[in-house]
Amino acid sequence: MQIGFDLAGKGDGSGDPQVDQLILKAKSEVDTEKRRALAYELQRYVAKAVWCISEPGTADTFELAWPALANYRVFNGDRRTPAFTWWLDETKAPLKKT
Repeated sequence: MQIGFDLAGKGDGSGDPQVDQLILKAKSEVDTEKRRALAYELQRYVAKAVWCISEPGTADTFELAWPALANYRVFNGDRRTPAFTWWLDETKAPLKKT
């Protein structure tokens, strides 16, 4: 099974064995914290590989939210009332009093 891009950069879709290994290992891990650690390891590995960088102008949206706006873009249910799933976390900036 080939999940990642190819290491040689030929575009042949042969995959990256390290990516494949980390994904399969994370999928089979039952411990949540260990699975999370594997996902973070995969993210760090892929971030260094940078197989593809999007061209300027390809993004069609940009969203920005305060760190204090909790649950923003997390709830995937009824989109007619998204504000009811958000709340302000007063322990985070800019609401946190120092």
